[in-house]
Amino acid sequence: MIGLERSKLVMRRFSAFISPESRPAFNAFLTRVFADELKQSCEVQLLNAEKHPFFVHIEANADAAEHTCRLVVEDISARKTAEAALHNAHDELEAKVRERTAALMQANAQLNAEIAEHKRTEAALQHTQHILNQAQRVAHVGSWERDIAGGIISWSDELFRICGLPPQTFFPSMAKALQAIHPEDRNAVHRMLRGAVEQGQSFSGNCRVVRPDGTIRHVRLQGNVLRDANRKPRTVIGSMLDITDFKRTEEALLQSQETIRRLAAHQEWVKESERKRIAREIHDELGQNLLALRIDVLMLATRTECSHPRLNKRAKLALDHIDTTIKSVRNLINNLRPAVLDLGLPAAFEWQVKEFQRRRGIACTLDISGEDASYQLDDDIANTLFRILQESLTNVSRHAQADRITISLSKDGGNVTMKVSDNGIGIRQNCRRKANSYGLIGIRERVTNLGGELAIDSRENEGTTLTVTIPAEHPSGNAAYRGPGRLGSGPDQNFYN
Repeated sequence: MIGLERSKLVMRRFSAFISPESRPAFNAFLTRVFADELKQSCEVQLLNAEKHPFFVHIEANADAAEHTCRLVVEDISARKTAEAALHNAHDELEAKVRERTAALMQANAQLNAEIAEHKRTEAALQHTQHILNQAQRVAHVGSWERDIAGGIISWSDELFRICGLPPQTFFPSMAKALQAIHPEDRNAVHRMLRGAVEQGQSFSGNCRVVRPDGTIRHVRLQGNVLRDANRKPRTVIGSMLDITDFKRTEEALLQSQETIRRLAAHQEWVKESERKRIAREIHDELGQNLLALRIDVLMLATRTECSHPRLNKRAKLALDHIDTTIKSVRNLINNLRPAVLDLGLPAAFEWQVKEFQRRRGIACTLDISGEDASYQLDDDIANTLFRILQESLTNVSRHAQADRITISLSKDGGNVTMKVSDNGIGIRQNCRRKANSYGLIGIRERVTNLGGELAIDSRENEGTTLTVTIPAEHPSGNAAYRGPGRLGSGPDQNFYN
């Protein structure tokens, strides 16, 4: 055990083999042995011959008479090594348990934090979803989503309500979605959605939805196709906006605009009729009276030429005043309604161009061509073209700063076309949008009421060309323009019925 032969152990003290660390414990052990007759035991560390320590278990009892004791020594190094290893293993296990416990506590704390965050996120998501649902309900906008691969479709609550269905009462499908669409719009909507999926692009369009009670709602569909990592269509998301109120407002606005347009056309007809009537009455009544007065004054001047020089002078002066009045009356009649219009539109254009050129000093060129030289047109069409010519020439003289105007009139087939071109400064865009730019607005309304078209080509400092194209005969949809006789049995029947 110690590694020495027995002979080398004779006369050597056992305590010499006790390691310095264990000597106090061994001395205390011997004291207990000699103090008590009972057997004592202890565990100490010995040193072998090579001074290598090893553990032993010692049991001893004393012989008090001889003052000696017997020791039984057992090598317990293996047990001590096992105990040390077990202790180390226990310490390591305790350390791992503490480390694992700390990790579990940290993970548990993190999990609790994640759960709390998840609850907050879920609450925020529910709040956001609630706000979204309320916003959709207020705005009358429903949303939907379709998984292309799985064919799963989800609707928002508002989409159910737009379709007149209780929210979330059934699982939506493509067939049920198309069933809600008006039969006349169903194929178009199906083609639109299928084309969007095939081409992977966004889509939009208007259609009608038929509710279970038969009510029809106008809606606008919009959406987009989402792609996966391979650029293949994955999901279709879309919205449905209820535009029924907008449609009703739009229809009411269009109807109001049409009523105002028809009223304006009727007023224009009334104004032209009054002008014609007043011009005719002035010509028939005042003109005849002035002519008779002129004859009488002329006769008076002739008879008094030799016998009454002073009276003759006054008669001639009165005759000059009458001629001036007749000229003024003739100009007034022409301003109300030129009598030359009765000779046809070409003659009226020639007269107006000459008068404008004489008054304004702007060079004008008139070109009249067409398959029908007589231009036998309805009075409304002839009056409209003549008034547009007057308005156009007035606009050129006021604003264009032009020194040359070209006017052309042609009749080809069922249309009459008039062009007025100048070499002025052109029309600026902001001038067209002025609130008081009634000239072009009036021209456009006149043309629209007759079912025609107006085109304006203007470039800055390069002049302006105004082109008017009007059917040679009244379109059936604008018969109201023709005056009271075409509106109904009375002059205002169309506006008050």
